[in-house]
Amino acid sequence: MSKVSQNRNINYDKALESFSSHLVTKLFNKVTEGILITNASKKILTVNSAFEVVTGYKFDEVIGLSPAILQSGLHDASFYKNMWACLLYTSDAADEG
Repeated sequence: MSKVSQNRNINYDKALESFSSHLVTKLFNKVTEGILITNASKKILTVNSAFEVVTGYKFDEVIGLSPAILQSGLHDASFYKNMWACLLYTSDAADEG
């Protein structure tokens, strides 16, 4: 592969990555469903504006907390155990992909 061809591929990859990142950010902020993103330690890293509307919690009130703050008391412990198992399985699968 020539140097010019390699540079084109690098520029294309960077442009695609930038576009993808921009698109994800735009979608995250435009959807009407509340979304929160956690780290592997189950601490909230970010939320979208719909999350604030749906839950009444502001961004700076939940960052670093566990999603457990959203427990309504309407579900039993097995519901939350199953939810976390699904989330962890999905997270592990995404890490492998």
